[in-house]
Amino acid sequence: MKTKIEVLGISKKFGDHQVLRDVSLKVKEGENLVIIGSSGGGKTVLLKHIIGLLKPDSGKILIDGEEVTDKDGFGLKPLRKKFGMVFQSSALFNSLTVAENIGLGPREARIYTEKEIKEIVEEKLQLVGLEGIGDLMPEELSGGMKKRVALARSLAMNPEIILYDEPTSELDPPTAHTINQLILNLKEKLKVTSVTVTHDINCAYFIGDRIAMLHEGKIIKVATPEEIRASCDPIVGQFLTRDEWKKGCPGSPGLTERNDA
Repeated sequence: MKTKIEVLGISKKFGDHQVLRDVSLKVKEGENLVIIGSSGGGKTVLLKHIIGLLKPDSGKILIDGEEVTDKDGFGLKPLRKKFGMVFQSSALFNSLTVAENIGLGPREARIYTEKEIKEIVEEKLQLVGLEGIGDLMPEELSGGMKKRVALARSLAMNPEIILYDEPTSELDPPTAHTINQLILNLKEKLKVTSVTVTHDINCAYFIGDRIAMLHEGKIIKVATPEEIRASCDPIVGQFLTRDEWKKGCPGSPGLTERNDA
């Protein structure tokens, strides 16, 4: 299977704080790679490197074999057209309607008529199950609806790659499950490549083809959900529930010392 994204030895330091340490990853075309780690552990920083919003201190990133890290400004534009991003906070513009938020990218591209933009908005709202809410303002939406509108906006320019930053954060379990199911449905329907960062192991199990564990700035394991569940690595165990750890690693040292994830 073709490699869509390749991260090669990325390191990044902010002041005295080393956030990423020689991180390497490959994301296959059409897969959803989930990066899991603790809050503040560098997951979002890694996403920003992939899309070209941050430059690494060392290492490089390739998208379809083309390097991102050696480009600035205008040179990044063609590559960024391949991406859609769903931010943790949804990041909707409160002064714009739902339709205006979703249509922002197509409108700024200046290659679509207003009729075409309206059709794009309606199509993307239908994809996320929110038909008919284009005239609402963000303040009228629930948290789950905001996430879905943000997802619809990320799809407006038909990206090849979608980056999800904590897609289920601050959502109740039923709403989180709805978002996870939507991510899976869109992956199957649109055949997009996805990278999702989360600290929620249940989200990772549900949507991930593979899971990469980021710990203290390093990738310590990349494996399928089934392999993660069966791991007896004590660092991996920090992300598992106590029952999973007991089942997979009965009698392992340190079991009584760890906290439930």
